[in-house]
Amino acid sequence: MVRVLAVDGLPHICSRWRRLLASLPTVQLVGQVRTEQELLEQLPHTPTDIVLLSSTRGEGETHPLLRYLRQQYPSLAVLVVCAEADVTLAGDLFRAGAAGVLLPTASAEELTLALHLITMGRPYLPAEVGLLALHAAGPAPSARPTPTCLVSPAVRLSQREREIVQLLAQGLTTSEVAAQLCTSKRTVDSQRQQLLEKTGSRNSAALIRYVLEWGFIT
Repeated sequence: MVRVLAVDGLPHICSRWRRLLASLPTVQLVGQVRTEQELLEQLPHTPTDIVLLSSTRGEGETHPLLRYLRQQYPSLAVLVVCAEADVTLAGDLFRAGAAGVLLPTASAEELTLALHLITMGRPYLPAEVGLLALHAAGPAPSARPTPTCLVSPAVRLSQREREIVQLLAQGLTTSEVAAQLCTSKRTVDSQRQQLLEKTGSRNSAALIRYVLEWGFIT
């Protein structure tokens, strides 16, 4: 059971986050506070694994809190809800001590994935922010689909195929993807191979770049 303490800095989504957290069977909402001061007062008395920080603060105000929590509670992870997809802000938050970043539009499935990865010691970044970072860096010419590609850019992916490639893009192994989707590793391996063939990709890295380029998992 993952123990989550929520800090509500975005009043218009507070009730939505409460509903999302309540819908997750592996999550226990151990507390909900409104301010940074209330958080600091409650943490010493409330066993917590992850702080969900929904913040309207500017980066100059949020970063000192993240640094303080990292110093005083090294085993505590902080998942920050950003108001918008901003590559620069996300990078600054990670450097200050955030374990992950979410957008207010995140679904229950994405919240589950973020919490799962963070409890495993892995960072979480929304696909929207990752896509912006990819575009900012510039695509690799060899990975961009070309007219000589064996498939059309109009190739269709099923919902399950999208789920698999989304999890692969987040850094999960095929075994972890299988566990997340409640299926066998053999099934995931088979579906991954079908995805490679369908998109004309040589490996998982090329597959992920392909689906990001064409917006399949944005």
